[in-house]
Amino acid sequence: MGILDFFSFKKSETLSDDESGSTTSEKLTNVVLKEDALYKCVNFLARIISKSTFRLKTPEQLTENQKDWLYWINTKANPNQSASQFWVEVVQKLLVDGETLIFVMPGKGIYVADAFTQDKKLSGNKFKVSRVQGQTYEKTFTFDQVIYLKNDNSDLMSKVESLWEEYGELLGHVINNQKIANQIRFTMTPPKDKVRERAQENSDGGRQPKSDKDFFKRTVEKIRTESVVGIPVTANTNYEEYGSKNTGSVKSYVDDIKKLKDQYIAEFAEMLGIPISLLHGDIADNQKNYELLLEGPIESIVTNIVDGLECAIFDKSETLKGCFIKVTGLKNYDLFSVSNQADKLISSGFVFIDEVREEIGLPELPDGLGKVLYMTKNYESVLGRGGEVDEEVET
Repeated sequence: MGILDFFSFKKSETLSDDESGSTTSEKLTNVVLKEDALYKCVNFLARIISKSTFRLKTPEQLTENQKDWLYWINTKANPNQSASQFWVEVVQKLLVDGETLIFVMPGKGIYVADAFTQDKKLSGNKFKVSRVQGQTYEKTFTFDQVIYLKNDNSDLMSKVESLWEEYGELLGHVINNQKIANQIRFTMTPPKDKVRERAQENSDGGRQPKSDKDFFKRTVEKIRTESVVGIPVTANTNYEEYGSKNTGSVKSYVDDIKKLKDQYIAEFAEMLGIPISLLHGDIADNQKNYELLLEGPIESIVTNIVDGLECAIFDKSETLKGCFIKVTGLKNYDLFSVSNQADKLISSGFVFIDEVREEIGLPELPDGLGKVLYMTKNYESVLGRGGEVDEEVET
């Protein structure tokens, strides 16, 4: 609030007439901490899934449509997104919004709808897209023309609401204490019309005007929630600034806010199935926790995505012929640590060399060398072996 506001009769922005707006800062901080924790967990999963490599397994040569899809989902989804950026957006919408819609824009690639509506019908749902990549794009698609992924996150949203109630008040106290500790307060007296004041007091029987009471309530709210507060008082025009009496011995509450944020992260990580030690970067049991992550939420999300892709890429006849999608790249392998296991699998004739190479992210061997079974161990069938046979004694 500036001095000129009193003389120009402008409405002050510091002391709002809207009492409900006095707690805006506190509520905003709640939202920021909650969303920051949620998106930290969601982005953690999204970045891992974006490393996936999708391989189309078909008994025959890939069709042109299949080649297009292979390029879109592994290299460049559309003119504005690489494949990894595309999958990050897909996972974010799937987890936060609970659903995501992927569609093909002919000649350009695959896109994620920012906003769409669904018309449910027994004969086949229809989807009306209204916005894509921040731009208006209106078109209606049938269910066969899109990939509609849905994630049941009702439990997640209910937990979000419960977290709001449980931690909201606690966070409010932390923020208020921090503001009071370093608050700047001042008093200021605007020019008064003495004749008008006396007339107002006489008409009210000497009682304090209601507007003064409302003004006092708003002032108290502002002191509680704002870091800089202007307070008009009824006295000679002056300006005096005050600081907190205990400023020298005030404890910093930054650590308390960080602990509260960590608590949010722990809650969301538990709901999404993320080992909290992975989010904090702990080294202990890192590999074991990562495997638990892959077997839990990652596998569930990837399966959901693969099901949608297989429906979009392969028709019924191709599916019956054995066409499917295999996902690799989620797990990092140390070639030296897996060499012994790979040798055992290959030398026993259990798998092809190319199958092992594909699993650890290596390309196939040229000229079909990796599609030959090798058996370097002597295996005998137990059923083919008999006991020792006594030689007949000739008489």
